[in-house]
Amino acid sequence: MTALEKYIQTYFGVSPDDLEKITSFFTPITMKKGEFFVKTGRHCDRLGFVQAGMIREFVFLQEKEVTKFISTSGYFTVDLASFVFQQPARWNIQALTDCELFVITHKDYLRIGQVIPSWAALEKLFLAKCFAGRQDN
Repeated sequence: MTALEKYIQTYFGVSPDDLEKITSFFTPITMKKGEFFVKTGRHCDRLGFVQAGMIREFVFLQEKEVTKFISTSGYFTVDLASFVFQQPARWNIQALTDCELFVITHKDYLRIGQVIPSWAALEKLFLAKCFAGRQDN
């Protein structure tokens, strides 16, 4: 079982069939140290789950880099406003190390609701857990 499958199973308690359906929308990718997942001003059209490595979310303010969050194994990475509302990204998201991620595109993310009838409730819980997790760090 991958870390993504464990995360979904632990936090959402979905059936094995639904777990398989949800994770089938994710594609494994690798990122090299220094590579960008998204840059400020561009559209963030994917959501990533960090399997291995470290990813930094940051912005340039007054000629300084300000780090908002560092995602490690077991965390999601995304410019959420850009992903959900289809607007330019406010944050740069860059690999601090070589990374392995599971990635879902915005288009596929929207398709999950067509396959999993309970997705609306699961998505609400997912977003709440993401915000709560960020507040704990």
